Amino acid sequence: ISFSTDPYNNTIRIDLGSTDGIEENMAVVSPLGLVGRVSRVAPFYSTVELITNMDPGNAESNAISATVRGKEDASFGIIDTYDREANVLIMSKIELEDPLAVGDIVVTSGFGGIYPPGITIGTVLSRETKKFGTITHTAEIRPAADFSPLRLREVFVVEVPKP
Repeated sequence: ISFSTDPYNNTIRIDLGSTDGIEENMAVVSPLGLVGRVSRVAPFYSTVELITNMDPGNAESNAISATVRGKEDASFGIIDTYDREANVLIMSKIELEDPLAVGDIVVTSGFGGIYPPGITIGTVLSRETKKFGTITHTAEIRPAADFSPLRLREVFVVEVPKP
């Protein structure tokens, strides 16, 4: 129902709240892919923090455990940063032998309890070794979802099944 115009406060407001069963930290997706998570809930509306708000320096920011579609048992990394200038998500902690490659579709792994497995995050644009010869790689991921206020019209709140 609304979209923040502040470029450093990437949130949207949806017209579902606690009276509709919405709870904090529920995943939010668009038909194209992962959008974010519910960060605040009121009785009749909720605030959604977009994944474009991720910042490893912010304690409120939640990293996303991710894998590659079709390589779920062999690939893993953590998405914890959004580069505003390049419009890419940064996936880190990718092991050297990980089969992640340019063009792969990155999805949520289901670890961490917020994002259920299999939600599309984006496409791998590049993979590189971090500076100073570390033992892991990083990758740039182009988000699948379109975060433009003119295009982000419909979102879905996803409930993670409780064990």
